[in-house]
Amino acid sequence: MAGCMDDDTPKDKVETMDAEVSPMTYIDSPVMSSYPIEGMWVKVGNADFEYMDFNEIAGFKYDRGYAYKLQIERTTLGNPPADGSGYTYKLVKELSKEEAESTRDTISLFVSAKEGIYDWNDWGNSDLQAPCMKIRESEKDAWTNVPFNKIEGFTYEKGYDYELRVEKIVLSAHPKDTRCQTTQYVLQEIISQTNGE
Repeated sequence: MAGCMDDDTPKDKVETMDAEVSPMTYIDSPVMSSYPIEGMWVKVGNADFEYMDFNEIAGFKYDRGYAYKLQIERTTLGNPPADGSGYTYKLVKELSKEEAESTRDTISLFVSAKEGIYDWNDWGNSDLQAPCMKIRESEKDAWTNVPFNKIEGFTYEKGYDYELRVEKIVLSAHPKDTRCQTTQYVLQEIISQTNGE
């Protein structure tokens, strides 16, 4: 009896596949949420490019501004979670890592103590709005609404104004999809953190 029941249990399927990771990052929202999250833009096998969390490929560390070719192990879950992906990914081998055509500069970046509202309207979904971080490169600039994880290595704390030193990477690419990000930031130093309440 137990043996028969075991035969009905869906089995995981493991495949070794090639994957490409774009130097562009991508903004999407997690399942069951309207929060914008920046992540990787990845093509697995013959599929189209799609969003993946920065930590979604176990054993792989993504450096912004680089294109990768990877060999990965994709597990198709026999019993996937209702609120998550039907796949898990693990790095087998990094086949190549190439710096994309870009400019790299060290700049100051300002982060507002006040949260912004991220409006998905530009992407055809006017009903979705969610809290986000506000940044600008100069005190004369208007604030720009970005995901909370827009700056690699920086953890936003609401109620504080920040001045940061960051590496600004601007890719030469011209994507058709407006969610593809060609401007990326990597934290170098927190210059100041002041209570903005």
